[in-house]
Amino acid sequence: MAAGDPEDHWQRVLKQGDVRPGAASPHAQEELRALLKSREPLYSQAEIAVDTSRLEIDGAVEEIARKVA
Repeated sequence: MAAGDPEDHWQRVLKQGDVRPGAASPHAQEELRALLKSREPLYSQAEIAVDTSRLEIDGAVEEIARKVA
């Protein structure tokens, strides 16, 4: 499982040029937080976890590869 905090998820969406989440709902960030919170029980079942908040893409890939090797 790859994880990151809600603010990181939000910034990733914006960096991709997608401004729709905020335009679609003034509460989009709150909704994202609630969605991630609701998924925590599922995420906690993962055999491995990688905190993507502190890693760039290459670092996350390397850490995942190391953990599954």
